[in-house]
Amino acid sequence: MDKQNERRRVQRQEDGESGLAVAIFRADDEQDHHCKKEWHQFVGIQNMTDDGMLLELNMPVATDTLVQINRYVFDRDIWQTYFAKVIWSEAHDKEQIFRTGVAFTDAHDNDSCKMFGQDTAVEQIISNMVTLLKTEMITILPRNSLWAVLGCLVPMDIADGECFIIQDNPGESLYLIQEGSCKISVEHDGEHHQIASLGAGDIVGEMTLLTDEPRHANVIATSKMTLWQLPKEKFNILIEQHHDLRVFLTELITKRLEGSHHTAERTIGKYLIKNKLGHGAWAIVYQGQHTTLHKRVAIKMLKHQMAMDEVFHVKFMKEAEIIAQMSHRNILHIYDIEDRFNTLFIVMEFLEGDSLEGILKRQGAMPAKQAAAILTQVCSGLAYAHNLAIVHQDIKPDNIFIEEGGVVKILDFGLACPVGSENFEMEGTIEYMSPEQIDSYPVDARTDIYCLGITAFEMVTGRRPYPEEKGKLHELMDLHLNQDIPHPSEFADDIPPLLADIIIKCCHRDQGDRYQSVTDLLKDLQILNRELGNETEAELENRKMSSLLMFYNDDKQTAVTRLLEEMSAKAAKEGITFKLADFN
Repeated sequence: MDKQNERRRVQRQEDGESGLAVAIFRADDEQDHHCKKEWHQFVGIQNMTDDGMLLELNMPVATDTLVQINRYVFDRDIWQTYFAKVIWSEAHDKEQIFRTGVAFTDAHDNDSCKMFGQDTAVEQIISNMVTLLKTEMITILPRNSLWAVLGCLVPMDIADGECFIIQDNPGESLYLIQEGSCKISVEHDGEHHQIASLGAGDIVGEMTLLTDEPRHANVIATSKMTLWQLPKEKFNILIEQHHDLRVFLTELITKRLEGSHHTAERTIGKYLIKNKLGHGAWAIVYQGQHTTLHKRVAIKMLKHQMAMDEVFHVKFMKEAEIIAQMSHRNILHIYDIEDRFNTLFIVMEFLEGDSLEGILKRQGAMPAKQAAAILTQVCSGLAYAHNLAIVHQDIKPDNIFIEEGGVVKILDFGLACPVGSENFEMEGTIEYMSPEQIDSYPVDARTDIYCLGITAFEMVTGRRPYPEEKGKLHELMDLHLNQDIPHPSEFADDIPPLLADIIIKCCHRDQGDRYQSVTDLLKDLQILNRELGNETEAELENRKMSSLLMFYNDDKQTAVTRLLEEMSAKAAKEGITFKLADFN
């Protein structure tokens, strides 16, 4: 008894994550209490104490049902056996998932536990799991929903030479290969072209399962195979019941998009996925190319935990209609939005350069002249959006991109909302968030002005205005709500007074004390730009270009050079930029 309890204590300390088990249940038959009803299934272990376990399974279990729990210990790759009795069972979240509390019984003191004999079916399941639990698909599945997925898998044996996926047939299952190998072959104009080979641990058939499209290729066994089939109807139920499986979906699609040689599986609408550029908390960005125009684009794939949330999906699509219509040189242009693979792909213009965040990390605080020029372009884009009654809500260095030619682009209008909307979900980034966002009050143009002010503070000082400690976001939120930002000159003594005043006015906690519109802010920025020698936005927009063609022989090169130097000097005095290009 003491050894058994000690074993449980040690194991509980070693494995604090959600667990997996194969359980054998034994209860009185409802029709004949002299007979025993016995069944087995995969279950999840939510937690474990010295006295019992909290299990998760797909059916209710009667009180006093006996259970033998064969628990898999991930870290040690072993199976441990426990005997218990059901204390309670009730529906959790959705009716198809039930939480069940069991209390341990002692095999030495309770003869009822000896009623469990050798179950050959369970032994076979555990034997299969030895290989299956090490496959890539299983290792990337979330631990707390692994039991549900394993419970839906159906074993299959495939003979050498058998075609188990047929091109142009509906996609009704995905398959996990446990043993054996197969080839993927595309039939075109009566000829078969092999495009890939797969073996143990690989997944096949998942893409068409997600798109309702016909199969893109034939899959033919090249040896005797052991497969695990996951039917489409069960797969759809799993995704609906276990939201954490949406993370697995993202992993699955990402793996296929980045590794597939099958062109059809890397095409999003009119665009072909080329390579991964980066990822964030809610999206993965790829470089793509228009399949006929060969134009480069960026393709952002929303992670499934976001895209499959019904409320978010409706909200995003409504905003996307507005965002896609925006056309301004300082706002990233959206070309298209594709709904595919149970997620959303946003196709946008491809940019070359670096984010403001990347520039600040690389060079630290920037000169006032450079900061003023960037802020002016950001304000120009925001003024356009605000005139459409759209508030960005997440202006920060990571969402400001500087192209190689110096043009500034505002990125990620994914949190954009109409003026006057209440920020119930406290959208934004805490370090740059306005007091009204934190308090979930209505947002408007002045919200973006505040976020831009915090960004400007960081641009010219190399740091954000409030102290930040890991794990203390509530303290940072309180500072935004209750404490004015420090004067920027405390951290950089060469900041022009007007620029410091602009930052302070942007960052007033009271919306009424800030600039009331970006247009008002732009007026002060234009004065600052003139003081610093920058061309203002208005001057840039009104610029004209004239060209002069000169035809001459080589022996006149010296005279032409002298003439051009004189013209350049006179042009500079008049404020005219003079550029020279040579042509043969």
